[in-house]
Amino acid sequence: MFDALKKIFGGNQPSAKLVDALRPLQARSQSLHDRCVTYVHSGGGAEVLQELEQAKSTDLVQLMHNPGRLDGWWWPQQAATKAWKKLGLKPDQVPRARNLYYASSPEPAELVRFGRLLATLAVEVNRTVTGVPEWTTALVNDVVATFPDRNNDADVLAKRLPQWSAEFVVTLLNSEAGADAPALAILTLAQAGPDSYYRHLEPHDLRGFDDLLAQHGRLLTPALAGRLSAAGRTLLMERAAAVPAVNVALAPVVAALTVDTAKGPRAAALQAFEALSAELRAEAVRPVLAKATAARAADLVNLLGRDAAGAALLDEAVAAGAKIAGLVDQAAQRRDAIDVEVEAQPVELPPFEPIPDVPAGQAVIDELRAKLAREISRGAGSEHWAKQAAERARQVPEAELAELVAAANGKSFKGGWSSATTPGGSPTRRPRST
Repeated sequence: MFDALKKIFGGNQPSAKLVDALRPLQARSQSLHDRCVTYVHSGGGAEVLQELEQAKSTDLVQLMHNPGRLDGWWWPQQAATKAWKKLGLKPDQVPRARNLYYASSPEPAELVRFGRLLATLAVEVNRTVTGVPEWTTALVNDVVATFPDRNNDADVLAKRLPQWSAEFVVTLLNSEAGADAPALAILTLAQAGPDSYYRHLEPHDLRGFDDLLAQHGRLLTPALAGRLSAAGRTLLMERAAAVPAVNVALAPVVAALTVDTAKGPRAAALQAFEALSAELRAEAVRPVLAKATAARAADLVNLLGRDAAGAALLDEAVAAGAKIAGLVDQAAQRRDAIDVEVEAQPVELPPFEPIPDVPAGQAVIDELRAKLAREISRGAGSEHWAKQAAERARQVPEAELAELVAAANGKSFKGGWSSATTPGGSPTRRPRST
């Protein structure tokens, strides 16, 4: 398998991990496999991408075990499993080979080309964000989708994906995005994929995501954050609420999302916004209040209207022409109602007379006997269960009722209990002599 590649590269040969990662393509043709390996390793023969793009094939998606996508669930078709078997591969070995390739820490330039190949092989890359190169999303999707462990803690990630951190995604994007690379990396990792019981790693689980947000969050404008799905925007706000440094870096985005179109991001943003300092809140929220509509700003106005500092910001916005005057008036009325001093008034309670603790006596025995009599009378019907209940009631002697009442009064006894029924409708237990 390596002979042809050795002739091409001499000492600069592709790694065995790369060859194995693309090995399923041999089921289509050895030539296609070798050309793809050549392109990823050296960049030579890039025309193979154009050929694959023009001949998008679900067969290749199957052979490569759903490359470049992050789905909730995926299962190969029988034709793919047969093709793998001819190559001596089991189904789980196909994604596993790509994970081993990622774990071998290839050069960034080679990984960029690998991402371009994945994006071409995939019929459609999901979890995309406008402005983020598709190859980046395809590559991150594949790294996450092929992660084999249920445990994604730091030690396992360091072993399985030693070079893969949030900052490394910035490195990959640098060659194409330049100064925009950190913001695009944030979008790549924050965008949500479909929920999955089978997947145990998410893009934002890559090491250092919070550090990336804290260090470069200022580069993420509200307009850029708005390109994320509602779930992605919610994730960003949850990280801001959980990590103070992230909250500070994302303050303009946090303020903007307090009037988001979707409830999830809006609620998470309000929680993060409330945790900001008064100075940061004022700075970040002014441009938001100037453009906010009453339909989306109700929760934000309610939050700001709780104290004098927030109320001053609202009044300032209304004076400048903000379209939230009605909401601000309502917030002021609520605040005034809450601030009214109420004189404490004593509450007079009627005297309490406890019910006397009188031992149960003959009246309780009579009530129990009346209950048993009603059970017996119901037994005259045709229902089998009624007849059984009546028969049990007939078998309860007067002495056992007296003993039951005595037990209720605290007298100790020995023995088991029967299943007669009390006047309250619950089963009673009667003591049996031993």
